[in-house]
Amino acid sequence: NPALMLALKLNADLFSLVKINSYKNGTISKDNYLHTVLPKPNPFQTWEQFLWDYKFWKDLGTAYVYNTYPLLKDSYLYCLNPANFKFTEQQDKDFAKIVNSKQELDLILNQTIQYIDDKGNEYDYNLRDIKPFFNLSNGVSGNWFVGLSIIDSILPHLKLANQNLKSQYINTEFSAKFVA
Repeated sequence: NPALMLALKLNADLFSLVKINSYKNGTISKDNYLHTVLPKPNPFQTWEQFLWDYKFWKDLGTAYVYNTYPLLKDSYLYCLNPANFKFTEQQDKDFAKIVNSKQELDLILNQTIQYIDDKGNEYDYNLRDIKPFFNLSNGVSGNWFVGLSIIDSILPHLKLANQNLKSQYINTEFSAKFVA
């Protein structure tokens, strides 16, 4: 839906302009702090691009941020496409559980998640290295690592709007046969 995409883009555009400051005792101690801690999130993106991706994916349901530290000496952050995660049936069950001990939590966080990018490259990530951020609470999806989006609630209306647009084009084409 073009209107939805425009709204998502505008929201991400505005969010990408944010400056993240450091605060001490309620006042700014360092302006634009994020750039001083890590000049770039990864070798391929600026903070503005990373924040754009983060907001876009979060608005669609879940933004997954992967941190390469401690696997690499340097810490790189990447926003991963949520559609490319492949949870097993067992993981779907495990990720719905209520954790009652550190041992149970470690069993979940030490699991490996398969990720297949859009070019078919396969990666195995440790769940401990991925931080999910949710558009809506993760407590309503039945999986602590998958969020829902407010867009899901308006999806039927978006589909209806698309059908209306298509039918207007068909009616215009059809009526043109009789108006000439």
